[in-house]
Formats: sequence, structure tokens, C-alpha cells
Amino acid sequence: INQSINQSINQLETKNLLFLSYDTVITMDVKLEPHLQRKLEQNVINSTMKQNVDLMSKIADQCFNECVNHFPSRMLSKDETKCIENCADRFILLSQRVGKQYQEVQHQVVVKEKLRQMELKQQR
Repeated sequence: INQSINQSINQLETKNLLFLSYDTVITMDVKLEPHLQRKLEQNVINSTMKQNVDLMSKIADQCFNECVNHFPSRMLSKDETKCIENCADRFILLSQRVGKQYQEVQHQVVVKEKLRQMELKQQR
């Protein structure tokens, strides 16, 4: 199962579709000291890695329950393997779509806040 899921994830990674990168998260106007910036970047990377591991665990659990109903042997049947691959692809694409939507909403919030701050500066 993990092999099928890893293949699906690798296919999506090569198409640059997988998850938020730390580059898109760190878009602040605040200037941090270099050591704090590195620490923030490392925290974001660690958080992203944890999210990816958690996602892979959820995919394995959900797709196994959805696709594997019998245990006649240690190997998955071709149908089970294909089912798991399709399940993993759907799950990852959905997660990616949700992440992209979240980024868009967050971007709008940041833009509105910047505009509000600019208006406040102009009023002073």
C-alpha cells in the first residue's frame, strides 16, 4: 500500500502539485534578523514535513479501508493496487486543492491588511 501511495505522491511531486512550500508561506514585510529568519524557515519546513507525513498516514488508512476487503495472500491484487493508486491520487489532489484555496484566502487577508495599514499611514 505504501509503495502505491508513494508512487502517486512522487508523480504529483514531479508535476509540482504537492502541498505548500515554505517559500510561499514566508512572504512577510517584516525584516527578521538572519538567525530568526532561518529558525522560522526551519519551523515551517518541519511543519510541512509533519503535515505530509500525517497526510500519507491518512491516505494509507482511508485507501486501505476503501480498497482492501479480503486477505487471500500477502500481495495486493491488481484491482486493489489500482484502487489504492486512484484513491491516493484523489485524496492528494483534494488536499492540494484545499491548500491552494486556503493560500488564496490568506493572500486576500494579507492584501486587505496591507491596504488598511497604508490608509492608516496616509491619515496620519
